[in-house]
Amino acid sequence: MVWVAVLLAVLGAFCLALGAQKQGSAVKADTGGLALSSNGFLRLLRNPRWVLGLLLLSLGMGMNAVALVSAPLTVVQPIGAIALVITTVVNARDQDITINRATMVSIAACVTGSALFVLLAVNVTQENHHVSQEDELTIVLLLALAVGVFGTLAVMFRHRMSAFVYILGAGVLFGFVAVLTRIIGKHLLDPNGLALLNVQWYSVVAIAAAGGLGSWFVQSAYSGGRRTSSSPG
Repeated sequence: MVWVAVLLAVLGAFCLALGAQKQGSAVKADTGGLALSSNGFLRLLRNPRWVLGLLLLSLGMGMNAVALVSAPLTVVQPIGAIALVITTVVNARDQDITINRATMVSIAACVTGSALFVLLAVNVTQENHHVSQEDELTIVLLLALAVGVFGTLAVMFRHRMSAFVYILGAGVLFGFVAVLTRIIGKHLLDPNGLALLNVQWYSVVAIAAAGGLGSWFVQSAYSGGRRTSSSPG
């Protein structure tokens, strides 16, 4: 089952990378490097390239969610780094940019490091199937703090935040989303048969808030910086 999860995570990384590239090019063309506005976001909903990217991202996140429930977090999550490599290659082809030797070495190091980490994690990770309600609440409170900090930064420095800060915020938020996704998935599959009754409402609210803010950060990074990849994976 673990290797099936690894395969799903790899396929999910491909979908996330291609989706990020599609959306990045669509946002860049629509905003011209300016800050993304609410009206601009509504226009993107009518952009076929952006919508295709959204569908690919949704498919990738779905695969990643299944993988997170099927295997330990330390096995699945590092595979997401492959999406960065794929995005780099696809973006270079899209813009007709030659990948130099330093970039090739970085790509090889990223792929090799991720593969070695996953192989080691598969063999040594002992999965803990139970997460106490207190631990889950602690994770949600930490996420609430992260949402508050990055949300405040977005409001106060909206027109001055760099793409790096947006991506940093999205990475932190989606990291929490991945953890809570796994926890909720385990609740749904709990053998006690209660399914949805096991899921805490505050975890669902936390995922919605973090996912929404993280997605806005990613789109804002697309409009103001070079294309990159960030996700719940």
